[in-house]
Amino acid sequence: MIGKQGYKGLLSSLLDIYPKIAVMPMGVNPMERIAFSILGSQLIYSSVDEPTAPGQMKYIEVRHILNCMGL
Repeated sequence: MIGKQGYKGLLSSLLDIYPKIAVMPMGVNPMERIAFSILGSQLIYSSVDEPTAPGQMKYIEVRHILNCMGL
């Protein structure tokens, strides 16, 4: 979902309704991908080399952040 007005509430509500869903905002601060995984999104999309979607972080950055959080 491209980050537009109200997208955080919409994606968060989907996480409450569906326990095994993956939500991922695009075109917003990449840290929001981490935030949605903490809220319950089942996946974090990242790249090995070049991003394939707006706001996508490299896997090594995601791994470092999650390690710092103890996840």
